[in-house]
Amino acid sequence: MKKPFYRQFKPGRIFMGRLHYGDDLLESLVKFCEDKKIKCAALWLIGAVQNANLGYYGQKEKKYVSCASLNKKLEIAGCSGNVSRKDGKVSVHCHVVLADYTGRAYGGHLLSGTMVFAAEFCIRELKGRDLNRVEEKQTGLPLWG
Repeated sequence: MKKPFYRQFKPGRIFMGRLHYGDDLLESLVKFCEDKKIKCAALWLIGAVQNANLGYYGQKEKKYVSCASLNKKLEIAGCSGNVSRKDGKVSVHCHVVLADYTGRAYGGHLLSGTMVFAAEFCIRELKGRDLNRVEEKQTGLPLWG
């Protein structure tokens, strides 16, 4: 068994806030992290969206594909992710679970094009060495390295 890749961090700043109605959820998180010069963080988010664009990583194809474009109002039942660097830029990686009014759930990788109805976030900055995403040959994923 191989040892896992890891870095140890110290807690940095903690941000709690909200995004605005009509904002692109993913792009707003990236912009916030750029503005606050956040290089590494863990994040959580709750709220609701007007529509959603979700992705799925095709393991055979070794690329992200759109798995659901949902043109309906949904609750954010859970959204968690992280912030690191990819190609020298902020990379926000989130997975989201959304629920409709019947309780049916949808989940996947958060993609651009998901529009905010209301969203409250918590971002916990982590201080230490940067985490940089690089392509891992076996999976094709941009993983920490």
